[in-house]
Amino acid sequence: MADIERKAQAQWNGELLKGSGKISTNSGILRDLPYSVPSRFETAKGTNPEELLAAAHAGCFSMMLAKVLGDEKKVASEISTKATFKNALPVEWFLYNCFTSFGSPRRFTTLLFHNKLKT
Repeated sequence: MADIERKAQAQWNGELLKGSGKISTNSGILRDLPYSVPSRFETAKGTNPEELLAAAHAGCFSMMLAKVLGDEKKVASEISTKATFKNALPVEWFLYNCFTSFGSPRRFTTLLFHNKLKT
């Protein structure tokens, strides 16, 4: 398989707690999605990096499950995957770690998958 490269951009305006930003992808499917501290750590309208990671993992997991089923000559008419990103550490630690060494997210994150198959 050829190397795959996908790109996204994030723009931030203002200081951390009162500022906000926009996230976009080069494909244009995600364009200027708003994000902020309230949308990340509270319930304000907008997206956040964790939600986008969960969505990416749910999509990837569903595609791989379809491949595994196909290898066994089986086809699901629908695969529904819900991914939950959980961060169990204090917000302050997560923000610091995000800026300093995002190297090994397995240390502090959990993605939970819930799947439904329709055959």
